Amino acid sequence: MKKKIRFFCLFFALFASSVFFPSCNNGGGSPPSLFVPLTYTQTVHLENQSLYLVKVNRSDGEVGYNNAGRASSVNSPAMAIPLDISASGAPDGEAAFRRDHEGARRFNSNPPPIPPEQPSRRGLLRSSPVVGTSRLFWVDDVHGNFSQINATLRKQSVHANVWVPDANYDDPSSNKTNGIITQIRAENIANKFDEIYGHVTGIFGYEYGAASGQPPLGGKDGDERVQILIYDIDLDYVKGGTVGYFWAKDYYEQSYLDATYGNGKLQTNLSEIFYLDSWWADERCGVALSTLVHEFQHMVHFNEKFVRKGKNSATWYNEMLSMLAEDMISSKPEIGVTDIEDLPAYRLHQFIYTYREGVTSWFSGDNALISYANSYAFGAYLARNFGGEALVRAMAANDAVNKESVSMALASVSPVSDVKNFDGALRRFAEVLLYNDTSGSRSSLNKTTGGTYAFSGINIMPLSRSTFYTYSPAGIAFNPGGNGPLIFSLDYLISMPPNSALVQTCSAWQNVSGNVTVTFTVPLSPYVEQYLLVR
Repeated sequence: MKKKIRFFCLFFALFASSVFFPSCNNGGGSPPSLFVPLTYTQTVHLENQSLYLVKVNRSDGEVGYNNAGRASSVNSPAMAIPLDISASGAPDGEAAFRRDHEGARRFNSNPPPIPPEQPSRRGLLRSSPVVGTSRLFWVDDVHGNFSQINATLRKQSVHANVWVPDANYDDPSSNKTNGIITQIRAENIANKFDEIYGHVTGIFGYEYGAASGQPPLGGKDGDERVQILIYDIDLDYVKGGTVGYFWAKDYYEQSYLDATYGNGKLQTNLSEIFYLDSWWADERCGVALSTLVHEFQHMVHFNEKFVRKGKNSATWYNEMLSMLAEDMISSKPEIGVTDIEDLPAYRLHQFIYTYREGVTSWFSGDNALISYANSYAFGAYLARNFGGEALVRAMAANDAVNKESVSMALASVSPVSDVKNFDGALRRFAEVLLYNDTSGSRSSLNKTTGGTYAFSGINIMPLSRSTFYTYSPAGIAFNPGGNGPLIFSLDYLISMPPNSALVQTCSAWQNVSGNVTVTFTVPLSPYVEQYLLVR
């Protein structure tokens, strides 16, 4: 028999803290000495159930542990210590790929203003190249230095031109681990992209210059096809790292980039183009195909949100939509990605360990793996609980970005009365860490939606946690071993990153029959809410 979810929300306490402590909005550090945090007790009756404290930071800034409130069932004070997370060893599986291309990420998250279309280019339609044609492309190395490589058009399909340099091409190659692309692989990628094109444009919109009634036809290069360059990304001859990327710099004229960033600092290919790594395209075709979906959404997103509507998207929001695109499209039979390690759901192994880092923060280097995992998990939760395909379409189509876009979409399609904006969704996000219901009112990642683009339920409770990152001190975890989401110990006061949720418990709250009296200390920050969940 399913037990009903039970919330014990401290909204009146939140109101009190915002009145009595108006200066303690967002920061860490100690509260003013003139004020004593409001405390009170509440008794909860359990029937062989466990109790969990959920804390939610709804602000865009970190809230220090002194301002984040606490709850306990004993009178002893909790320990206030800094919480540290660090990477150890080398990532494997899904964690090994699709790290940010740092230059593309920085540019795409803050592109320069759009200059007027040059008169000489208006209405320009160049003839498409033919297979066997060669041209030069600007690419950068691992240090960000640009050089040109010569690539040959290996396959032309309805929507794609696939280019591969001679150094990364050998038609009879049978070695799947040497970064060499065969003619069959080039043709497969082009043909699969034609399938991907219809799905992505049908949900998210069109790239600049697409044959959809948007002038100028053919976009920046006058070619209605998307250019796909397959080469050794970073020019490092190393397997791993970035699988692919879209870089919006290729939308801009070279003279404009030189005037804005300095001569030669960035080099444009002046095309609707994205890039695939030859190593991954050779060894893991499923990863490459899912990346085509991911990066094409970025290309479309740049046109629909920035070029057409003048909205600049934060990285977490743009990446969330790209991973939702993978979630919806990559496993379609005509695309054929079936290995779970090639799909975004594999990132949940990371999410269940590092969810505390928040859903809107975007880290650099290896720490970007945390950001990918958390933003995907939040998007997967939104889609599986509050509207499915219709919610994704609403986010893609509305005139907003980031939190505002999420809120507008939820307001229009969410069937849940208390989840009509971003804050409402964030408030209930922690439920997915405790429940795996396939239906009903409790939020869960294990729900399946209907429609043309169905989201499949994912039970995260048996998933193993990624071991790439380590929290310290070791005692910070209530359940340090085993599978499923990490639950933090109630014995510690923990700061809260922006737009984050935290789940804590203690042994005295586990498998209890009877009453449990909880003593609350109200958060000094008006942006932090805390409540109890029963499982």
